[in-house]
Amino acid sequence: MPNVMVALPNTAFDSVSHPKLLHKLQAYGFSGELLHILSDFLCDRLQRVVLPNGFSTFRPVISGFPQGSVLGPVLFLIYINDIVDLFDNGAVCTKLYADDVKIYLEITNDSDCVTLQNGINKIYAWSNEWQLGFANDKCQHNHITLSTVAHLVDYSVSGMDLPTEANIRDLGLLVDSRLSFRDHINSIVSRGNVRAAQIWRCWFTAK
Repeated sequence: MPNVMVALPNTAFDSVSHPKLLHKLQAYGFSGELLHILSDFLCDRLQRVVLPNGFSTFRPVISGFPQGSVLGPVLFLIYINDIVDLFDNGAVCTKLYADDVKIYLEITNDSDCVTLQNGINKIYAWSNEWQLGFANDKCQHNHITLSTVAHLVDYSVSGMDLPTEANIRDLGLLVDSRLSFRDHINSIVSRGNVRAAQIWRCWFTAK
């Protein structure tokens, strides 16, 4: 089962277009006073760069959310939520977490490989339409199988081949191509040994 992870850039929260976000909010049924409040929260903000020897002029903020706001993450999730609508047929499975997008599909023949690549193309087209580019250095592909004979296919995003990784870190968990979790367990044990050694040294130092 190929597992493709596509990451939006670290600046994704700052790249959300205010007019397009308001358009999506209206499509989701936001209207009236609530929509006006959200519009006021986003729009008519100014910012400037301050350096030790001077500062820039104020410029309008036309994208992104105020730093540290509670509404920011919620509005971002609303903005990217329709990615799952790209795959209404259910052939390709989709998972979203913050600014990470994961799609996967059980491969039984060459047609399934084409379906998965088409899924990647759909997400790429979506990112162009809604002005959220990919963090290319974080996009990767992982093939999970117990079989020695598998459909090993190269997948790509906008002409760039996705690197195939034996292990993918997913929400802190190292997922390997055979789901043995050996590397994940070894990583936890290694970190535990380091922490135990630090405590041991502190104990002897205190004595």
